[in-house]
Amino acid sequence: MNPQRADRDDVEALVRDYLCDQERTVDANRILAGVRSRMATEASAGAGAGAFSSRAVRTLARWTAGAAAAVLIIGTAWTFRQASARADAVKLVREAREALGTTPNDRAYRIRIDLAPGMAEHSPFLAALATYDCRLWSRSDRFWVEARQADRSWVCGRDERRHVWVAPAAEIGLDFSPEDVPEPLDEALDLFSFDLEAVLRVLSTDFDVTTPGEGAGSDSGVTRIRGTPRSEHPRPRLRSITVEIDERSKIVRQVVLSRVRAGQPVAEVSFTFDRAEDQPDPSYQLSSHLDRDAPVYGPDQRFRRRRELVRFFGSLLLKGE
Repeated sequence: MNPQRADRDDVEALVRDYLCDQERTVDANRILAGVRSRMATEASAGAGAGAFSSRAVRTLARWTAGAAAAVLIIGTAWTFRQASARADAVKLVREAREALGTTPNDRAYRIRIDLAPGMAEHSPFLAALATYDCRLWSRSDRFWVEARQADRSWVCGRDERRHVWVAPAAEIGLDFSPEDVPEPLDEALDLFSFDLEAVLRVLSTDFDVTTPGEGAGSDSGVTRIRGTPRSEHPRPRLRSITVEIDERSKIVRQVVLSRVRAGQPVAEVSFTFDRAEDQPDPSYQLSSHLDRDAPVYGPDQRFRRRRELVRFFGSLLLKGE
């Protein structure tokens, strides 16, 4: 460890402890009550006497200065504690990011989608999507999702070319280039898109962070950190990020992305960590989720692809009713 850094940490700890001790010894309400009591006593004892009025003014000035000093100490201690908490949060996020290098690049998550009020009426497709049990496998900017509901399942994803693909069933595949993705499908893939390393990077560099408390329902070793974009680093599709990090292992147990679109809330999407395990490269490609002879409709078969996509959307909406 850097000796200069260690010295700095020791000094910061001493200053923090001193300010906290000062805060505990100062009671601003007691000081104010004392000022009022002395003013009342001196006013009743020396009514009409200029000398006593002058003394009361001096006493008031002295105690007002004391009260101001107390407020300054409390304010400084509070500010220092807030800054220290933010620094600790950023440090934990950076440690979690560094720890990613010691685990497999492929990670599985359980997904939960909580739509914003009114979004179900605005986007019935997203409302239907939210009823499925979804599991995500992610590797950097590529991913695939398996969605299940009763006896039905389908798969979608994005490959290394950033092509979006959908397999409504193992018998058929739909392939879209990045500039060719229909809006409803783009909205769905935006909810599923997840890159943990990128999330931790922007959280530690471009966001203002706070520590609302420990993870709900978790043990005391899990810390919840919430971040919002700074004004100089706007995120048009992201209102906030909340992460839960295991302080000992540095594993990110859960990430909640608050998604927005055109300035309006869309959904809170929760990614709960399941496991990290190396996956074969083809698992992020459409072909690995299809039967051997299944047709794939791409940019060269737009009409057929569009018809199959509409049929897929319709089946989701009917299932969601």
